[in-house]
Amino acid sequence: GTRGVVDGTAGGTPQQVAALTSALRQQAAGDPARAPLLIGTDQEYGDVVRLQYGFTDFPGASQLAAIDDTDRAVSLTREVAAAAAQEMLAVGVTVDFAPVSDVLPTDGSLSAIGNRSYGADPQRVARLVAAAVTGYQGAGLAAVLKHFPGLGRLATDTHTALPALRVSCSSWNEHEAPPVRAGIAAGVSMVMTGHVLLPAVGDTAVPASMSAPVVSGLLRGSGSGGCPGMRYPGIAVTDSLQMEPIANVYTSGQAAVRALNAGEDLLLMPLDPVGAVHGIGLVLDLVGLAGSEARF
Repeated sequence: GTRGVVDGTAGGTPQQVAALTSALRQQAAGDPARAPLLIGTDQEYGDVVRLQYGFTDFPGASQLAAIDDTDRAVSLTREVAAAAAQEMLAVGVTVDFAPVSDVLPTDGSLSAIGNRSYGADPQRVARLVAAAVTGYQGAGLAAVLKHFPGLGRLATDTHTALPALRVSCSSWNEHEAPPVRAGIAAGVSMVMTGHVLLPAVGDTAVPASMSAPVVSGLLRGSGSGGCPGMRYPGIAVTDSLQMEPIANVYTSGQAAVRALNAGEDLLLMPLDPVGAVHGIGLVLDLVGLAGSEARF
């Protein structure tokens, strides 16, 4: 495990992963006031697989989407997700940062998401995303849509740079939004925001994970800047705060406070977890909420 995310790309048999998650739960059990642990990993299959050694190599999004018969692709996507969820739950993983709800460009231009997406047809992607959510969560694993408000039409890798999704609200609503709406309608547990600017809602400098117009307005609310909102009632989580557009600009404390103020619930992988906690604590002290039931 690395800073709260299970990563078995350098090793880790099912027995070793199970031993790790069991040890983490035993540590947490010593504090009765603590909520049960969420143990998460990026297990998309295809190009992004964190659990590799002794785990089933299920088909990824692009492989499932390549099945011509959409009804069959939907059915198999649901079955694969359910089987994958059983394997993850068997080793103590409770959250999978999947499925990818990003939609590729319709003109075939370069996308940094590439094979991680279910394709370029928003309505077809929506059906496959909903099927994956249903499969994972029907088996008892929390699924996570990513990366809101959408990275599919971007050629830039957000691990290293901060791109802007320069599309109109109507274009966004037709292309990026349908799979997210479908996943939310299917009851998805979490939505992950990506590190991207969305000028359509007025943000030309603040990444989505730190943007109130994106998180509180567009994802949680009725809309922002003319873009129709998702009215999402569930958990919002940032993409990794170790990624360069965040870690190169903000301290972990600054990033944590800005993300929470934007409306996020969970902060994924701050570079300095202690610094993130201290940053949140300082703000609570300043506003006189330390020790009370603040939303943080």
